[in-house]
Amino acid sequence: MPFAVETDIQVGVVWTEEEAKNLPRELDPWIVDTDTADLAALIEEEILLALPFVIYHSEDQCAGERHFSTDDEDVSEVNEGKKILFSILEQLKHRGSDH
Repeated sequence: MPFAVETDIQVGVVWTEEEAKNLPRELDPWIVDTDTADLAALIEEEILLALPFVIYHSEDQCAGERHFSTDDEDVSEVNEGKKILFSILEQLKHRGSDH
């Protein structure tokens, strides 16, 4: 569903909590405690914060499709798929700890 996201942010870049306390009220502190800052991460966080928590359209306006099943075979296939996914995640987790 298309949704326009707007946000208005004014950021003050600081290096310590003390500097953040001294910023004017209209500035949101962005504490950067390293030599570089990830601007993309800041923008991503602001977009996520600007998204609504609840839907604002009626269900008849939603283009999504719903699928329901009472067939036990379908449920077992879904459960098997979940087991495979978690097995892969477990393998990746252990592989990452080797490095």
